[in-house]
Amino acid sequence: MEKIDKSRRKFFAAFLKAGLDAPEHWTRTKRQTVSPPGSGGYDRLRDICISCGKCVEVCGTGALKMTVDGYGIAGVMRPSMDFGAGFCEYECTACMEVCPSGALENIGLDAKQSEQIGIAEVELKKCINFADASHPCAVCKDRCPAGAIKIICGRPVVEAELCIGCGACEFFCPVSPFKAIRVEGNAVHK
Repeated sequence: MEKIDKSRRKFFAAFLKAGLDAPEHWTRTKRQTVSPPGSGGYDRLRDICISCGKCVEVCGTGALKMTVDGYGIAGVMRPSMDFGAGFCEYECTACMEVCPSGALENIGLDAKQSEQIGIAEVELKKCINFADASHPCAVCKDRCPAGAIKIICGRPVVEAELCIGCGACEFFCPVSPFKAIRVEGNAVHK
């Protein structure tokens, strides 16, 4: 009869328990991918985009990246917004202008500035204002081109109906390594 190595079992049990007690940022669920303006949402982009990468090449802030897993297996190598790398410039429509397939429909600057591709969400316990009221921060509010973020009682509050999901708040948030404000993508743009 083979002897069972109990030390190995103990190691794996401890490893699994550590995973269950892991800090929040280790176990955070993957956020909803933010598809670029003019795409209309995930399904339309996934169905029409030809993965040429022209939109990524002209993105002046570097926010557009080709995703590997953002839209599922059928959406490999489609563009998505990466707000760790940049943000969607409020006055720019370059990605829509160069799209040869029409996956990023050139909806014009006015429509782009009101199209909600996602919505910002604040994690107060990570916010500088929540952690240390003696060092007030309003970077997210100051960088929001849509005026969707207000500081109320020292805390940032996102007005959902005004937020367009451009990611400027997330990109410029000084909290590191995990931002206090993050944009969650809309499956269908509003």
